[in-house]
Amino acid sequence: MPRIAQEPPRFLQEHKNGTKVSLWLFSCGWLPLTIEKIVNPETEPMAKATVAAVVTPINGDSMRVLLTRRSISPFRGSWCLPGGHIDDFESAAYAVCREVFEETGLEFIPEECLGWFEEIFPEQRFHAVAIAFRGAGKGVLQQQPDEVTEIAWYPLEEALSMPLAFNHNLVLQRYARSLIA
Repeated sequence: MPRIAQEPPRFLQEHKNGTKVSLWLFSCGWLPLTIEKIVNPETEPMAKATVAAVVTPINGDSMRVLLTRRSISPFRGSWCLPGGHIDDFESAAYAVCREVFEETGLEFIPEECLGWFEEIFPEQRFHAVAIAFRGAGKGVLQQQPDEVTEIAWYPLEEALSMPLAFNHNLVLQRYARSLIA
């Protein structure tokens, strides 16, 4: 499995005022965050941190992307980008490489962070903030049945027209815009 140095989150400023906390967080750039309410994780559900990967072939064909069909809930049976949960004390960059490897057998070489995406689906009882990366996949595809039922390369235009799980259509749209910029 690929190895990436883990970096702890870096905070520039923290200001507490009652239940408001203002932070400057570096992930894909400096982001000002204001938390209106401090949540007790023992009594209230909290959003999970996840990652998603726009994987392109190692040969540089940026117009083909890798999709997986989920074998687990939520969105069982739906196509999506490779990705998953960030484990405790794991960096997002390491998590995305680990998740791509676990689902596809490919070594993921992240090239750019595409940003973060809210994923709130009450009907699925799912709430996460996903950090999306784009990069190349190196190696031989190896389907992992515990994770996915199918893996396939799709032309970007076709993938953009598919109903993907989570907010992965938005991730692909941002990726497509980044190719034009």
